[in-house]
Amino acid sequence: MRPSTKRAPVGIEGHVRDLAFGGEGVVVTDAGVLFVAGVLPGETVRVVPERAGKPPRGRLLEVLSPSVDRVEPPCPIADRCGGCPLMSLAPHAQRHAKRAWIEKAVAEVGAPAVEEVAAERALGYRRRARFRWRGAPRALGFDVARTRTLVDIERCAVLEPALSLALDAVRSRLLPHLSGQGELALALGAGGVAVARVTSDATQRPATYEAARTLVERADLAGVVLEIAGAGPASIGDPREHTAGLDGLPLVGTPAGGFSQANREVNDMLVRKAVELASHAGRRVLELYAGHGNLTIALALEAQSVVAVETDRHACTALRANLEARAHRHVRVVEALAADHVARVGRSEHDVLVVDPPRGGLDRAVLARIPQLRIPRIVYVSCNPPVLARDLAQLASHGYRADRAVALEMFPQTSHVEALVSLGTGSP
Repeated sequence: MRPSTKRAPVGIEGHVRDLAFGGEGVVVTDAGVLFVAGVLPGETVRVVPERAGKPPRGRLLEVLSPSVDRVEPPCPIADRCGGCPLMSLAPHAQRHAKRAWIEKAVAEVGAPAVEEVAAERALGYRRRARFRWRGAPRALGFDVARTRTLVDIERCAVLEPALSLALDAVRSRLLPHLSGQGELALALGAGGVAVARVTSDATQRPATYEAARTLVERADLAGVVLEIAGAGPASIGDPREHTAGLDGLPLVGTPAGGFSQANREVNDMLVRKAVELASHAGRRVLELYAGHGNLTIALALEAQSVVAVETDRHACTALRANLEARAHRHVRVVEALAADHVARVGRSEHDVLVVDPPRGGLDRAVLARIPQLRIPRIVYVSCNPPVLARDLAQLASHGYRADRAVALEMFPQTSHVEALVSLGTGSP
């Protein structure tokens, strides 16, 4: 839905300078700069200040002069649901904005022009998603941005078809039996059938467990994990995520709710690009935050050796199984915090460091140890440009300079972007 063009009686006029990371517009007004949702670069808008602080925010009243890149959102609740804040921005303009965020992040470390990887699909691409639910009044959906206001949704335009079917099944057959509130995580499992993890803050009746079993028996879901307050996890069927590695063999992950990338096609490009940037053929690779092997498996195809460090026990179990299925015996899996592992080694014998940390970025202790490791090449995977910029600045202080950077459109319609940066010291 387009913002109203009816003239509002209050508010102040401003010009949208650009988009900040997170998707809010930076609106320049006579009263100062405001961060406002729902506006696009180049627009003239009328806004009302709502909150002082850092950053100061405002609310959109009307668009006085719309951007040429403003489009009608393909989802009828895009203006209420917080899941896709950029859906009113044309796809090419979304990519431009996200590339600009990565360009800003790498500006201080000598990176050349940022390469861009577009998504094949702007809709129907998500192979995993998280929803919030409550039992009474019954609702299943997403929160409005920056609130705990739950928007009940019947359909989600960015889900892969198998997840849409699973969402329907959970809504109709499981949600009526749930009490309290919690989270639903959906992902793709064995045979392309969805898997689910349901967490709840309240105890559940036997009917809840029976409904979950029925979903698996009817093949609406390949597996379910129920994590209920006051009870141990209950696993039904096979709740693990299943994807395909670049070698064509299955890549089995942890139960739904663990970490994996949301976009199958773009993730394949991410893995290929990471391997390319690592220049790792015949070399010794240290990988931190390895997960269940999204990058590890591809790195192992050509590397002389790989040490893969991961703290989550379930992810380590899945990674070992994925390696055993491929007979990759030159890969050693270390179950440890990344900071603890690097603290135990002196000067590293590795040639390449590959890191794919969570949104919070590299642990401070890891950053502090990198100079002592003396690894000449680093490949950094990030989903958080401001944190990436912070960590790159620290790496630059240790003599690293970026030589390539890639922005990958992993999450069309959203304010998220995946980045790849390779850095070197100039050492042989």
